[in-house]
Amino acid sequence: MSRFRESGEAEDHMFVEINITPFTDVVLVLLIIFMVTAPLMYQSRIPIKLPVAASHDNSTDQHPTISLTAEGRIYLDDHPVDSPAALVGALRGAFGRTGDHTVILKADAEARHGMVVKCLDAARSAGAEKLAISTKAK
Repeated sequence: MSRFRESGEAEDHMFVEINITPFTDVVLVLLIIFMVTAPLMYQSRIPIKLPVAASHDNSTDQHPTISLTAEGRIYLDDHPVDSPAALVGALRGAFGRTGDHTVILKADAEARHGMVVKCLDAARSAGAEKLAISTKAK
């Protein structure tokens, strides 16, 4: 039999389709994984036990955040800062990048009051217009 067909013969049509079901399954599984892990990426890796308060604001705005541990270590947006004096320069840089002059302070419940005041004073010296203290809901 010849590989070439005569012009009068009916041609067999082959329908070629791409099966996207496995692709869709993989994409949906990846979407679920990203949805579950995304909130974990935004949680701070700094161990802080926030004080409990009756009033609580779940503000999700991105403001420069000062974290103060019970041992007195200071962090600005999860980056360590050596002292309150160094915090002033770091905050000025953050204000220049974001243009927002609101600062959130996350101080451990066991942090020394004097260090909390020094961090608030450093934020005010850097040009903070609004200061917020983060707490945990009762």
